Amino acid sequence: VDHHMSGDERPYLFVTDDYGATWSSIASDLPPHLFVRSIREDPKNNALLFAGTQRGVWASFDRGRHWHPLRLNMPATAIYDLQVQPDANDLIVGSHGRGIWILDDLRPLQQWAATQSAPVVLFPPRDAYLMWRASPINTFQEGSLPEGDFVGENRPYGAILTYFLARPARAVAVEIADGNGRVIRRYTGKRIPHHAGLNRYAWDLAEEGPVRWTGTYEQNRGPKEGAEAIPGTYTARVIADGKAVSQPVIIKRDPRDPAPADDYARRHAFLAELNRWIGIVNTLLNSLDARIARATPVQRPALEELKHGLTLDPRNIEDLKTPPRLRERLLDLLSRVSSSSFQPPTPAHEAEAAALRAQYPELSARAAAGSK
Repeated sequence: VDHHMSGDERPYLFVTDDYGATWSSIASDLPPHLFVRSIREDPKNNALLFAGTQRGVWASFDRGRHWHPLRLNMPATAIYDLQVQPDANDLIVGSHGRGIWILDDLRPLQQWAATQSAPVVLFPPRDAYLMWRASPINTFQEGSLPEGDFVGENRPYGAILTYFLARPARAVAVEIADGNGRVIRRYTGKRIPHHAGLNRYAWDLAEEGPVRWTGTYEQNRGPKEGAEAIPGTYTARVIADGKAVSQPVIIKRDPRDPAPADDYARRHAFLAELNRWIGIVNTLLNSLDARIARATPVQRPALEELKHGLTLDPRNIEDLKTPPRLRERLLDLLSRVSSSSFQPPTPAHEAEAAALRAQYPELSARAAAGSK
């Protein structure tokens, strides 16, 4: 009931369990001067209620006995309507003059009771989809929409992992393992949320990147991520102060893509091998940089000759003073296959890879010598 047009801004919420014969108030501990414009019952958990008020969204996990603010990053604006999207299981919020807001994946709120007695809980993530995120033509680092266009931020790409911590953690790590139990991606450090309550982090569906070359400018150090994982079932693991919890993560292909599963596997194997080679080259270059830094004038020319046999050692993105060396050819081939589509490598890509693969025995010998 909305009575604010008569100067009464108190919240009025009622429930009936006998088809309207009797009604009970469930406004309970909502702020006394915050009138309600809309209310929705969660379709999967009837104890979970959402209320749109004059100043944001509130949620109740016990069918209205207690209410909790759910504003998060929203402005304190009037919420006119609420809906739960049944396929994605998202909460869609219609705000006055501020457009549409979406809270992705309500499963953690629907399963909130599971967090009450556990120090760490990882909620089952919804299925993730491999999607092509950008055209390879005319793409830029920053958005190119003109000022004044109304556009929202997309949800994070990949598998959204939501976990609960009963208390703040000193250290949290997120790991992804493949079907054989091999860890293919690991996130650590302060960027991983570790505060008490619900936390979210997204796996971008890529494997760990190769070793990077630290002796060059940032854009030339090498890829930060490895090959995209192929569709299948993986295991997500959250480790908080030594306590580990895990859940399966299912990756699905873009439903619009008619390509056979073998194409994904071929592309992944090709890119994984290129990343491995780049890691070997970068490891050798890091070792050579360290040796050159402490070399005598007599030793330095031979070491620098070895280095320039691996890379033209550019100083910026327009530095093309010599033909590309092994590292530049590897990076170029990686870019051509990884940044255009999910299609497998073409015969031309395979031919270039074979030519580079022929240099691998000599590279291995150099890597062994460079580590001494």
